[in-house]
Amino acid sequence: MEQQRAKEKYIFIMIIALFALLIGLRLFYRLGDIGLQDEDEAWHAVNAYEMYHDHRLVIHSFAGEVDYYNTKPPLGLWAMMASFSVFGVSMFSMKFASALFAFLTFTVLCTFLAEKYCLRAAAVFSAAFLSLGICYNYHMFRNGNFDSLFAFLFTLAVLALYGARKDNRFVIAFGFLVGLAFLTKAQHAGVIFLVGVLYIPALRGNWKWRNFFGAAAAGAFPVAVWAVRRYRFDGLKFFQAMAGEVDGETRSGLQLEYLADLLREPVIVALLIVTAAYFAAAFFLHRTKREEGDALFWLWFAFPVVFNILIGSFHVWYIYPSYIAAAFLLGIYADRLPDILPDKMAKAGILVAAVMLVVSAGFGALHIAEYKNAGLSGGPSMGYFNDLREFKQKHGDRYDGSRIYIQNLSRYEESRQIDFWHDDLVCYSDYLCDFSCREGGVEAWLSDEEALLVLNKDLWSEYEGVLTGYVILQDNGYLYFSHDRY
Repeated sequence: MEQQRAKEKYIFIMIIALFALLIGLRLFYRLGDIGLQDEDEAWHAVNAYEMYHDHRLVIHSFAGEVDYYNTKPPLGLWAMMASFSVFGVSMFSMKFASALFAFLTFTVLCTFLAEKYCLRAAAVFSAAFLSLGICYNYHMFRNGNFDSLFAFLFTLAVLALYGARKDNRFVIAFGFLVGLAFLTKAQHAGVIFLVGVLYIPALRGNWKWRNFFGAAAAGAFPVAVWAVRRYRFDGLKFFQAMAGEVDGETRSGLQLEYLADLLREPVIVALLIVTAAYFAAAFFLHRTKREEGDALFWLWFAFPVVFNILIGSFHVWYIYPSYIAAAFLLGIYADRLPDILPDKMAKAGILVAAVMLVVSAGFGALHIAEYKNAGLSGGPSMGYFNDLREFKQKHGDRYDGSRIYIQNLSRYEESRQIDFWHDDLVCYSDYLCDFSCREGGVEAWLSDEEALLVLNKDLWSEYEGVLTGYVILQDNGYLYFSHDRY
């Protein structure tokens, strides 16, 4: 019997190790080659680059001007800057922190399940985490936004509440994590705080007021340190911008689109099927295996969804923590289900779970293989991204730090010329060549003899008479000019 248990333990450890490897590959493989995925990522990337370049910790800027558009406190930017310190400035290092926090989230939850439940639950969770496609593909795990860090802090906060059932001092850790979450995504930390408030009744048997006051102090302290430093720079201006973002959030009634997004994710569907089977079996067979943490974990899953449906503001990433909670719950209930079923049904359930593990590994491997094409397609700025990589390979550091102007066509109105930079083009210019992007187009460039010019090739016929004779440094997707003459 002991030998059989040791064998099963070894098998599950190998399964978890395999999924950990696949998750690591899905997070980090060709991470720096995929380019920017959205405007938020581009904006945050420029913020972090300029803070790092100018050696600032509190004040973030965009294109050299103090930024009041991104009204998030700087913890997410600090994470990017830490990556720059280790790896240098690059698209990879800009995204690295998000991928790292995703892997840490997986590691913490997998370890928790293995210790508090069993290795079988941890193995199912590992497969589910690998299969969270939406979290890898947009705005989170492989992206330079702050949602991966926020989800990691949310996860730790939930586990702190779990620990507070037996040791009320864990609420102090919960408060501190809420403070860090505020420094990451400002008012969005309120969702974590409200989960804690709703879970307070479960702590009534272990209630100690001094620890709740300690939690308030632990949460307020890091926020206060940052707020004082920020206030000394520009008074209430930044905080007024933060308040304006909350007031200006677009709301349009109940946002049931969140439910549609959830049901598109296989992990959510699997959770619904497994839990329905579990509760049906528990009801008809009069068997159950309930633990005190269940309410907390369901609150973790359900509250972000319900809250964001009710406030009427839709951004798919607002409920990303719920996807992680779903993978966690799937591990728990997939482990419990065979234990309450008759032997034959339990064996069939285990067989189905084994097939699901294999399918998850296969699909995960397929998604990883797709990353080999990273950088070959994408949004409208990918041509410029690949152009700059070629420019860097060709010219090395010779033009690093140069001022650069652009004459382009608007990606929103194809017939309209623009002489300013889209956010993502500013980001690529910073990260690949350390260019200083300036506005004004051809006209401004002609009077700045040390600068470079980028020209959309579709505009060559219009500017041929002005630009003929200037050295073309590169002729690919765009034309790159210097003030040197042939």
